[in-house]
Amino acid sequence: MSLTIPTLLGVTAQAQAVRWDLTSALVSNGQNTVFFVGYNPKTGQELWKTDGTRQGTVLLKDIFPGPRDSFPSELTIVNGILFFTAENPKNGRELWKSDGTRQGTKLVKDIIPGEESSEPSGLTNVRGKLFFSANETAIGQELWQSNGTDLGTNLVKDINPGSASSAPSNLINSNGFLFFIANDGESGTEVWRSDGTELGTNLVADINLGTQGSLPSSLTNVFGTIYFKACNAIFGCELWKTRGTAASTHLVKDINPGKANANPSGLINIQGTLYFKAFDPEREFNVWQTNGSEKTTVRLKDLYSPIYPLESTDLVYVRDSFYFPGFSPRFGVELWQIKSGQSRSTFLKDINRGVGSSEPQNLTKFNGDLYFSAFTEAFGRELWKTDGTSQGTVLVKDIESGSGNSEPTDLTTMKNLLLFTVQNPNTGTRELWRTDGIGRNTMKVYP
Repeated sequence: MSLTIPTLLGVTAQAQAVRWDLTSALVSNGQNTVFFVGYNPKTGQELWKTDGTRQGTVLLKDIFPGPRDSFPSELTIVNGILFFTAENPKNGRELWKSDGTRQGTKLVKDIIPGEESSEPSGLTNVRGKLFFSANETAIGQELWQSNGTDLGTNLVKDINPGSASSAPSNLINSNGFLFFIANDGESGTEVWRSDGTELGTNLVADINLGTQGSLPSSLTNVFGTIYFKACNAIFGCELWKTRGTAASTHLVKDINPGKANANPSGLINIQGTLYFKAFDPEREFNVWQTNGSEKTTVRLKDLYSPIYPLESTDLVYVRDSFYFPGFSPRFGVELWQIKSGQSRSTFLKDINRGVGSSEPQNLTKFNGDLYFSAFTEAFGRELWKTDGTSQGTVLVKDIESGSGNSEPTDLTTMKNLLLFTVQNPNTGTRELWRTDGIGRNTMKVYP
C-alpha cells in the first residue's frame, strides 16, 4: 500500500516532500499584504499573496490553467493595486492587475489580441498612473500608460515612427514626470521625458550627435535632477545630469580626463547627495560623491582599491549612515559605513574573521536597523542585522544550524515584520520566513 500525503492545494501525492518554491522577489503593498510568485505542481508558477501567516499565504489565481506556468513578473504597486505581466494560452504575455482577491486578479488589456504577446516591461508608477514599454505589431516596442482599465491603457507616443521600435527602458519617476531611455531612429539612444501626453513626450538632449546616441544608463533621481552615465566622442563615458531640458543637461565632471571612460555605476541618492562608483587613473575604481557641481564631485577618502563592485542595491541609508560592501586586503569583503555629511568611510565589523569575506548581500532597512545576509565559517550564510555599531552587528538566527547555509534573500518589509526566503537544503526549494528582529521570533511562514 502506498502512503499519500496532502499537498498545499488539497490533492494527494505519493509519500515524498511536495515541491513548493518561491521564484520571485516579494513585493509589499505597504500595508498587510505581500505578493510573490510561488510554485506548486498542480498550478505551476503563479501569483500568491501572504499576510505573514501560514493561513494567510494563498494562491491568488491559476492564470495559466493547470500545471503550466504563467510566470508572473514585473510586480509593481500603483495606488495599492498590484500590476504585473503574465502569460496564458489565450492572451500570450500581457498586462495584469490584482487587488489581492481572486476575482480582482484579471487581465488589464490584450494589447495584441489573441495568443501573441505584447511583452510589457519596465512597469513604473508615476503620479498614480502606470507607464510601461510594450510591443504592438504595427508600431513596434513603444511607451504605453494605463489607469488599470482596458480603455485607459493606451500608447503614449510612437517615438520611432512605424513598425520600428524606440525600445523604452530604465523608466523612472521624477517630480511627476517619466524619464526614460529610447531611440527615435535619428538621434540614437538618448534620455527622454514624458508627462503622459504625445506632445509632452520629447527628447531631453542629443548628447552624442548621430544615430548611435550617448547610450545612457543608470538613470537616478536626486530631488528632481536626473543623474546618469552617458558617452560621447569628447569626454568618453562620464557622469551627466539633467532636469528635463536640453539647457539643463550637463556633464557633471570629466572624472577620467579626455576620451577615457570613468564608467560611473551603482548610482544612489542619499539625502540629496549622489554616491556612485567610478574609475579614475589615480585610484582605479572607487566610491565618489557629488552635489551636482564639478567642485563637489570628489572621491571618498580612505577606501581601499580595488573596491567591491557596487550595484544600486548595495548602498542603503539607515538612520544617519549609509552602508555598502567594501574590499580591503586585511579583511576581505565586509560591511562599511559612511556617516551623513562626511566623506570618510569606516570599517564596521570583521564578520567573517581574517581575510575571508562575509560578502554582505541583500541590504535592507527595517525598524531603524540594517538587515542583510552574510557568510561566516561557523554559521554559513545567514541573516544578520546592525544598529550601526560593531557591537550591534549580530546574527539574527542560525536558521540552517551549524555551518550550513540558509541563503536569505528577497528581504521585504511589511509593517512590523521583515519577510524573506531561505533555501531548504533537503528539498532544494525556497521557503517563506518572517522576523521582527529577535531570534526566537524568526520562524517559517510557508510551506
